Amino acid sequence: MERAVQLEPGNFKHLWRIGKLHLQRQEYAAAKSFFHRALQLDPHSIQVWYGLGKLHSELGIYDEAVSALEKVIAVAPGSVLSTELLAKAYRETGQSHKAVELE
Repeated sequence: MERAVQLEPGNFKHLWRIGKLHLQRQEYAAAKSFFHRALQLDPHSIQVWYGLGKLHSELGIYDEAVSALEKVIAVAPGSVLSTELLAKAYRETGQSHKAVELE
């Protein structure tokens, strides 16, 4: 897959998919790098913002998770996974009132 990026470095789908694969493998630094490269091509991608939100949540960096996931919810308010993850991040950052509003 990373060979595909070498052949087509400006291919958003390749960057996003490789970032997602690294996230699944808990290779957080690599996932973050690919997600950021994908955002350079499409800064409004809810898939990438969700990936970053999940990544930061798994690392316990909840303020960053909130920032990323709020971008997803702004565009796709019906996203159940994003809403649940954002509610958890809100609770972890002491914003329980915002978590309750989501539920």
